[in-house]
Amino acid sequence: MRKTLTINISGIVFYIEDNAFEALSSYLNKLKAYFGKQSDGDEIIADIESRIAELFQEDLSSKTEAIQLHLVQKVIDQLGTPKDFSEDSTYDDETSSENEEKDSPASGPDYHNTSKKLFRDPDRKVIGGVCSGLSYYFGMDLVIIRILFAVLFFASSGGWG
Repeated sequence: MRKTLTINISGIVFYIEDNAFEALSSYLNKLKAYFGKQSDGDEIIADIESRIAELFQEDLSSKTEAIQLHLVQKVIDQLGTPKDFSEDSTYDDETSSENEEKDSPASGPDYHNTSKKLFRDPDRKVIGGVCSGLSYYFGMDLVIIRILFAVLFFASSGGWG
């Protein structure tokens, strides 16, 4: 017989075994440490907690009234850990702030990154950040992209831009 606790995740009450509660609590603390330094970190944590509650509701059956450790591990595997969220996979609890600074767009483009994402860079923008986002995507210098945009803008008056 195991001890059970009553918890509230995203407004939904669950019964959870003590060892499962420790694993879930540890997971949520790691997420809060990872996302806590971001401006919208609280919102991200709330969304993750809502998703955890949804997954618990889906997997709980009428036979199982309390959340067990294997269900918590299944949810953690499905959602991923902070190490999975970081792009360079070198995240650990002690160096999370160092990795966030290294991965920030302000530190410059990472031309060796194999995953390509098209985005606007708000840190190095002049008008909207489109050119700086394209420079990351194509691995080109930002000045070259801006010159190309200027040339195409003025050439468009001729009908071929």
